[in-house]
Amino acid sequence: MERVFVWLRSAAYLFMGAMMLGGLAMTGDAQTNLPPIHLSCETPLKELPEADLAAVCETLRLEIEQQFPERKVVDQKKTNTGTAQGMVATLVVEALRSDHVKGALQWQNLATNENYKGPSLQVDGMDGAPLARLIEGFARDVLRVSLPPWEQ
Repeated sequence: MERVFVWLRSAAYLFMGAMMLGGLAMTGDAQTNLPPIHLSCETPLKELPEADLAAVCETLRLEIEQQFPERKVVDQKKTNTGTAQGMVATLVVEALRSDHVKGALQWQNLATNENYKGPSLQVDGMDGAPLARLIEGFARDVLRVSLPPWEQ
């Protein structure tokens, strides 16, 4: 009976410790109070399927969240930019094929209405390479050459 009590007490301490650490982590994120990044993706290409554009946009969203974990990334289409704060990141996909991605990332500060457009970036892959890997490399590199204004 004593072993069961020791095990239950240890489990309770472990659970309480995990809850405290989780609370600290959540408090740390909430204390940053950084405005979100509103992400949108567009293309002048009429033949580019919406699903392909969405895949590139989602990959960029994940890359932004990985590089800037203190920032929340929200879908621009689902927010009202008239009252929004923070930054708008707009990816313009200029070309997308199985072996080629080209585009530019634009930033807008909603508080100051300042704009910054990064250079157009082209990433080419080898025939037969997975398109997802090519898109991941493009998202990483377009963010690298088009740093958000707070990073410059």
